[in-house]
Amino acid sequence: MSCAHCLFSAPLQKQAGAPRPDELTPEAAAHLGAFLAQAGVRQLVISGGGEPLENLPAVAALTEALVTGEELVVITSGHYAQSGRAASAHLDPVLQAFARHPGSVRLIIRLSADAGHRIDPACYRRVAEWAADHACGRVEVRAVLRSAMSDLARGAAGSWLSAFGPDLPPIGDPGTLPVVDGMPVTWLGSGDGEVPVIFKPDYGLGFGRPALRQDWKHLVQAEERAGTPFNLSWRGPRGEGHNYYGTILRGQAHCRSLLSGSREYVTPKQDQVKGLSLYATASGRLYVNAGPPDAWLGIGALSSWDSAVARYDRDALMNLTVNNPTAALYAMAREADPGIAARADTENFVFSPARLSMRTARLRAYLAGLQASAGLFSGPAERSRAWERLAGLDDTEQAHSRHSDPIVGNCASVYER
Repeated sequence: MSCAHCLFSAPLQKQAGAPRPDELTPEAAAHLGAFLAQAGVRQLVISGGGEPLENLPAVAALTEALVTGEELVVITSGHYAQSGRAASAHLDPVLQAFARHPGSVRLIIRLSADAGHRIDPACYRRVAEWAADHACGRVEVRAVLRSAMSDLARGAAGSWLSAFGPDLPPIGDPGTLPVVDGMPVTWLGSGDGEVPVIFKPDYGLGFGRPALRQDWKHLVQAEERAGTPFNLSWRGPRGEGHNYYGTILRGQAHCRSLLSGSREYVTPKQDQVKGLSLYATASGRLYVNAGPPDAWLGIGALSSWDSAVARYDRDALMNLTVNNPTAALYAMAREADPGIAARADTENFVFSPARLSMRTARLRAYLAGLQASAGLFSGPAERSRAWERLAGLDDTEQAHSRHSDPIVGNCASVYER
């Protein structure tokens, strides 16, 4: 696949010399799940870099080991749903593994439905039907479709609508759709229920094209209007924060009542219910989400959550990143390297402000120094001299992985030296 909006297009992996992306073994996935349970993780999002359900044994092992899980989100293309039986063969094991936990509440199957995936639209319908068939069990099961702003703007979003019924009206002018929590949304009828369809910005990474009609700043502003600072290092137990689906899943009529005639609604959120968000890669690395790219732990070597937290607590850059709104980190980095702002706009990706602020060893050392100095470099002149003293510090000898993750790069870990 070479989806225009995607960060993880398969041809990029091939260009990097990897015949296929890395995969977690079921054993490593189970070890990771047990570690995350120690941390009290309540929401698990299983995403791509390829189709995650191609590695179904690892997905099931991770899900089963996370005994503290309350909500599970699986981001999938649905390509395997060539029949109802095939959809069940891929999705039943995930639901069964998740439903074994007493605290499990909701499973969300988020389908990537766009022109780039080039998938038979009937596959989307079969996955949505599977979700509807299992909606009323002990674990609530829901489907959400994610399309792209570029598809919506050029009318291509309708290319897969026919799979849901011949009488569905066209989505219409994207400028008239309601916007809930920063994303344009509509709803499709599926059996007796509804399936929300959200439209995300196109990224300027991977094979991405420039954004159409919506940019990353709109999503940041929506989070800030919700009453919580934008920081991807934090997320609520049911996904409260960026990519929150709770409101749209309550249905079109509910959202129309919230809108009260206006076009945009942002769900109020509570900072105090959020917890630390972690990001694990199939190459075997565990990060704090949107944290320092060189502060990762090897999944195979994870011992206890307490030992991980002890390392994080001693890390000046980690403390700066996690304990402040991303806007503070971004402003400090832009003062030293003003070109970051233009790159963030080009990439059009909500991770870009944090990632670009820490993308080089020089920037990381500068920001960590400011944090560790407790404000001693309080004036522009002092900060400028501190930045100049770090000239020549770069990322040579830092490469670790055989290909670079678009969110965290491929730095060697300061924790593993």
